[in-house]
Amino acid sequence: MITRDDVVREARQLVGAEWVHQGRDPATGIDCLGVVICVANKLGIPFSDRTDYGREPVGMLLVDEIRERLVEIPVSEIQYGDILILRTPGKELPTHVAFLAKGDYELTLIHSIQMAKSRKTVEEPYRRWQRFVTHAFKFKEID
Repeated sequence: MITRDDVVREARQLVGAEWVHQGRDPATGIDCLGVVICVANKLGIPFSDRTDYGREPVGMLLVDEIRERLVEIPVSEIQYGDILILRTPGKELPTHVAFLAKGDYELTLIHSIQMAKSRKTVEEPYRRWQRFVTHAFKFKEID
């Protein structure tokens, strides 16, 4: 059985990897969806992939694609190890994917992102992103 601790441990192994749009290899770069796919692969969870997406949202395509592969849960019931779909600042539609984790004193996000100061996979406080969460999911293999 796969635990939430397993998910977070594998996601943390990716912190520091460069951000590359549609990237799927931590050695050469990954994007936010690449983090999810890399974690699924490491844990032996089947997760079909596609890399024909752009950097701008196409309606609710991101959510619809994730919904086909994972179990949707209410945002009000998220736990560490869950996968969050977020809007990014300045965007109305969801364009970003991240893992919820827990640090020593607070919840965190593990995600690969291109921002003004960073093009890396990072772990940072969830509170900075909480207002942007639109949907939540978990791997089917987690109880």
